Amino acid sequence: MVWRWRYCYKDVLPFSAMVTMECLNVGLNTLFKAATLQGMSNYVFIVYAYAIAALVLLPAPFFSYRSRVLPPLSFPIICKIGLLGLIGSSSQIMGYTGIKYSSPTLASAISNLTPAFTFILAIIFSWDWQLYSFWSESNPNWVLGGVFLTAEYILVPLWYIVQTQIMKEYPAELTVVFFYNLCVSFVAAIVGLITERDASAWRLKPDMALASVVCSVRN
Repeated sequence: MVWRWRYCYKDVLPFSAMVTMECLNVGLNTLFKAATLQGMSNYVFIVYAYAIAALVLLPAPFFSYRSRVLPPLSFPIICKIGLLGLIGSSSQIMGYTGIKYSSPTLASAISNLTPAFTFILAIIFSWDWQLYSFWSESNPNWVLGGVFLTAEYILVPLWYIVQTQIMKEYPAELTVVFFYNLCVSFVAAIVGLITERDASAWRLKPDMALASVVCSVRN
């Protein structure tokens, strides 16, 4: 009985968690696609989702310092978190723009290339364009969407590498995530204000757009 529990804990539960996360990602991407079809801006979506996440995690830095002894939040660490936010915001903008032009199905297909990109970038910091040379000739928007999605999943491995380095120097997960969300929402807000001149695009109504933002809050 004990052996079965250990097997379940070590093998079944992690696998179930990964499957659940993949299903959630597909569901959230589908919800986002439905919101964009109703006119929601992908830039506005990113700003609100990450701003809400940062607001939720606002107490995190204070609790982190009380619960453990941490190194000082030095300027180099802040710069690295800023770099992480820049990579993350670029990745999210590329990804959601890709979904807007294509579909959650293509996003899921290209996301399977992330391990390959991670391995290649972590070892030699280069990539092979033949890994993802498939396009849909019937719909030009899918080609454009595929380009954006590919760019996203090239940035994701870089995000992992920078995040790993930050956690080695400053092992406070919630604090790092708080500042990361803050940086992403700030960068996305700058891009959004440049690209979205219509003030009505920034108004959230109690519809599919608001549901997609709330469900996609990243913490």
